[in-house]
Amino acid sequence: MRDVLFSGRWGTISPKSVEAQAAIADFMYRKHGLCLNSAYAALEALLRSLDIGYGDEVIVASYSNAVDSMTVSCVGAKPVFCDIDYDRCTISVESVKESITEKTKAVIVDSYAGDCGDLDTLSKLCKENHMYLIENVGDELVKNKQATATVMDIGKKNSLNTGLAGALVTDIDDIYNASYAYHNCGRSPVATDNLKVQDFVGGNMRIAEWQSSLVVPNIEKFEYKTEESKRLAKELVNESFKVLRVFHDRALFVYNGSNIDEYVILLNKKGIKADKRFAAMHKEPFFKSDYFKKQSGSEGIEDIDLPGVEKALSSFLWVYFD
Repeated sequence: MRDVLFSGRWGTISPKSVEAQAAIADFMYRKHGLCLNSAYAALEALLRSLDIGYGDEVIVASYSNAVDSMTVSCVGAKPVFCDIDYDRCTISVESVKESITEKTKAVIVDSYAGDCGDLDTLSKLCKENHMYLIENVGDELVKNKQATATVMDIGKKNSLNTGLAGALVTDIDDIYNASYAYHNCGRSPVATDNLKVQDFVGGNMRIAEWQSSLVVPNIEKFEYKTEESKRLAKELVNESFKVLRVFHDRALFVYNGSNIDEYVILLNKKGIKADKRFAAMHKEPFFKSDYFKKQSGSEGIEDIDLPGVEKALSSFLWVYFD
């Protein structure tokens, strides 16, 4: 950040943001990287670049961050909620198969627990049905190649901890070019005149140099932070509190007791930061509202039974390590 301060170039698009984008692409084994001002912006730019919008459907897991379903809704599409594979804490392939319609344009698979599930099967399924496979690795740097593109959160308390930012990576030139244009007021990355608006609508979703300067140092610390979290997680394991997976700054535990909410309160009183992290998004009243119906051109979300999600809500517990 000292370099940024004395460079006099605090905005974007400048050397540190270019360096950060190249570093993320290299770390994720992808051709292109693009840093934006939030994870929401990264997913929105990607959806726009894929021409997903009003009247379309995008399959998402109900047990997930609100970013997926809300971003899909904001571009005018309808999120179709699926169950999860409880053992892997990610979207269920069988539930995805049951949810495909002629309106389905994409499937978003999350790896908030460090596992994106059966990506090979999902990739094949998407190709057979002419759908895009979008990977949202959230705040983890999970390296896979099957998805059309991958989006991630690189904000506060996340893998790269830049304060507030997001990123996307892809191997496809057209997707990168369109996403870049959308995040840069419609300006193409290959334009000879960078002030000229091209043939793609866009806004200002650019990342500043301050956040960009933190990306490379945090990539260098990533493996160390993960190993330290594993050590801390082992110290917390007991008979009713079994670790399922460990990440760079947190661990997912499976709680076998009778009341997970009371156990969360107990842990917090002991100074251990813990919560249930996610909700069942398909139960949110917004998706039955007139506003959502008008926004998506749909009849809203119907009541559905998702047993994997219900089981996760009563047993998945997240512990955070500073």
